Amino acid sequence: MSVAAIAFRPQLLMRARELCGRRADVDAEDLVGLSYLAMVAKPPRPKSSVELHRWLRTVLRNQSARAYRNLHGATFVSYEGMQEARARGATKGSARVF
Repeated sequence: MSVAAIAFRPQLLMRARELCGRRADVDAEDLVGLSYLAMVAKPPRPKSSVELHRWLRTVLRNQSARAYRNLHGATFVSYEGMQEARARGATKGSARVF
């Protein structure tokens, strides 16, 4: 499986450059490396090389999204947190949360 994954490196690197945009060269290498690390940490069980390629591309996309969120300081709010804020706003009467 690792030989097949290494064979996909040029394709993964090209996709990583597309995902990284302006910060393409160094960050694309990092994304591909993180994809391979994910494969070592929790090996997938693909039935074919196509499934392995798809799994690696998914990990690549998810790592890219995580890096983008970290770079731009995105904040995540849970549904429960929204409900609590809405309840606090209703008791205060002045704040509305949508």
